[in-house]
Amino acid sequence: GSPPPSLAGRWLALCRRLSAAGAGAGRRDLVESLAAHWWRVLRDKYQEAPARQYHALGHLDAMFRYFDAFNLAEGVTRYFDEHGGAGGGGGPFLEQPDLVALAVFFHDAIYDATATERGFSERASAGLFRRFAAEAGFLSADAVELVAGMILRTAAHHSGPEPVSGDLALFLDIDLSILGASPAAYARYTQQVRLEYHHYEDAAFFKGRLAVMRTFGQTPRLYFTGAMRDLLETRARENIANEIARLEAAVGS
Repeated sequence: GSPPPSLAGRWLALCRRLSAAGAGAGRRDLVESLAAHWWRVLRDKYQEAPARQYHALGHLDAMFRYFDAFNLAEGVTRYFDEHGGAGGGGGPFLEQPDLVALAVFFHDAIYDATATERGFSERASAGLFRRFAAEAGFLSADAVELVAGMILRTAAHHSGPEPVSGDLALFLDIDLSILGASPAAYARYTQQVRLEYHHYEDAAFFKGRLAVMRTFGQTPRLYFTGAMRDLLETRARENIANEIARLEAAVGS
């Protein structure tokens, strides 16, 4: 098949579709300018150095690989054929893929590893999305709230008060797909996260990371959707257990 679009190309096509379906129809020149400006904003945010090691453009690319697989009727079966697991067809999983794509693009747009207030980065990212939506003018109020809600929910994947289903479930699952990556890819991820928290001494970082990973380890289901559980849950449990063991050895507990 054809290669997936670049992030820049994907963003431009997304803005064109949303504009054509919304209040911006017929203003193609304005849409092109808007899309180009906001792509530069997003690109620059995700390329901030040295703050961005894992929460960078590569994270978006990885999420969109899963997004594409679950957005195409034939893609679901093909993905499981290529990567193993017990999934199957059944049509597109995503009901509003363009809104999910917006959530993917903006969900880590603001990422501050030095923030001490829980949910700070997610609220700031949702705020940046709202700025885009206000400037664009082609999204309904309901669409804006849906996307902002998805972004905010990434602050508490498994501990939110409301049940998770549908597009939100798959969005949250693909955000945590790294947990079920190959051991080598998972090792790179842990190294990248450590670099993002370079301002912490080892002892403090290991203690904090251990608490986070123990919470993941105690979560009954890491993935909300059956398809992602079939694909990644077992390997994610192994990766988490191995990291917990390493961290416990490092902190001596």
